[in-house]
Amino acid sequence: MKKSFFYSILVLLLGGMTLVLMELSCHFLLTHPTLLTFMGKTFRSHFARYYENHHRNIIHNREGSVAWDPELAYRLRPGEFYFSNIEFSNRYYVNSSGFRDDERSLRHPEIIVIGDSLAMGWGVDQEESFPSVLEQESGLRVLNTAISSYSTEREFRALEIVDRSHLKYLVISYCSNDAYENHQIPPDVRFTESWFVNQTSWEATRVNYYLGKYTRYLVTPVLGALFSEMSLVFDEGFSLVELKTPGALNKPHLRWEAEGFLKVLNRNKEVIDSSVTIFLVGFQKTNPESGIIFDGELSKLKGWEEWKNQVVLVPFKANEEEAYILDTHLRAGAHRRLGQRLAKEVLKRENNRKVPAGIFSPKGAPSLALEKH
Repeated sequence: MKKSFFYSILVLLLGGMTLVLMELSCHFLLTHPTLLTFMGKTFRSHFARYYENHHRNIIHNREGSVAWDPELAYRLRPGEFYFSNIEFSNRYYVNSSGFRDDERSLRHPEIIVIGDSLAMGWGVDQEESFPSVLEQESGLRVLNTAISSYSTEREFRALEIVDRSHLKYLVISYCSNDAYENHQIPPDVRFTESWFVNQTSWEATRVNYYLGKYTRYLVTPVLGALFSEMSLVFDEGFSLVELKTPGALNKPHLRWEAEGFLKVLNRNKEVIDSSVTIFLVGFQKTNPESGIIFDGELSKLKGWEEWKNQVVLVPFKANEEEAYILDTHLRAGAHRRLGQRLAKEVLKRENNRKVPAGIFSPKGAPSLALEKH
């Protein structure tokens, strides 16, 4: 009896020590992501997925960073604050309208950037974001209205409330996870304050650590995948767009994305003067192998004819060294390259006041070549 009791205690102690050791090892690897680069891509992807769903801070779900807005769900909280994750820590300067830009940019901007977290500059300092680089390189006043998780629909709502009297160029930063909202959120939807409170409360629960969390969401699934060669599946909470995985880049899905984008564009005809040049920037996985945003599906849609000469497609794909190891966002180098590329195109038009010759997609809009690096 005593021996049995002793063995039970020993097993519990060994089990507890093993659990603690696994948790500490996972935490060390997660907080030192450079070490993950020496391991296989599959192994690294497990940590990236864990980080995305169960560890990373999401700016638009943090009460100290955003304030409720019934039209837009939230805007950034005016003033200064820091937003940090494992691989970066950046200071945010937010103007009185709730955008990551200065007060001066609110008055008569000549270029306005609309978009989500990529255009907002998630993971880079303010002056490193591509809208800031665009302003530095072009010499024109740029207003950045991009906010994390905004879809094209909410981006145009934000555009409606700012000064467009001197607008010459509109930059639309598009990512695949815009598609859900573009299709599913009605244009007249309003967001309640209780919804906002629930979002911020859920965020605190999602990122909180408890003993065994790594084992539950990382170690156990990884071991299961290794032994059964099955795909890794993680639980996910609901948050507007940012935690949604973009669909597979097949033709039907790309057409569905294009339809959603065009639907939003058509709904907002009165917001954009026909003299405004629109640069549609397609980020990362949005771009198929052809290098054309939506793989040319836009040009096949009814109603695109009236937009094709006004919209310039700008496919953009970051290099591996321009992306973070865990985070899905981009480092300063990618922002600099995109900002310089856009500035070059803007300055061409400023000098010539006409659309320059470019690479044209069949029956579609002028499209800048996808740069290879």
